[in-house]
Amino acid sequence: TDEHGATSSQNVAVTITGSDTLPDVNVTDTASNGNTTLSVYDIDGGSINLSQIHALSGDTNPVDSMNISGKTALNVTVADVIDITDANNVLKITSADKNTDTVHLDNAFVKGADESGHTTYTATETVDGANTTVQIIIDDTITVD
Repeated sequence: TDEHGATSSQNVAVTITGSDTLPDVNVTDTASNGNTTLSVYDIDGGSINLSQIHALSGDTNPVDSMNISGKTALNVTVADVIDITDANNVLKITSADKNTDTVHLDNAFVKGADESGHTTYTATETVDGANTTVQIIIDDTITVD
């Protein structure tokens, strides 16, 4: 927000043509009021790694949330979340399609309590000699495995 009360916003859209290791996806990176959201629409229903999406968006700002759609199968590791989020290491994942998207979490994540439409998954990893806790908050309309 500037001195006149205006908020800043940035949109970056990237269409990625798939290969053997990367499906066809559209990625939109929206930054507003210090929060960054990656929106991912998977065109061909393939599986994609969170680290690939963030790297291809070209954004170096920490990501706070993701909105996935188009039968996205998103692979997420603890290291991915640490790499793309701020020091709080919290990522919220929502779905525009309701019931067609999947998030594959690595085995380090532990499912927490279901809370009003979402579930929190937590993991701890040692980074530079210190334990780092990561949280992912995932909409209940997304299949998690």
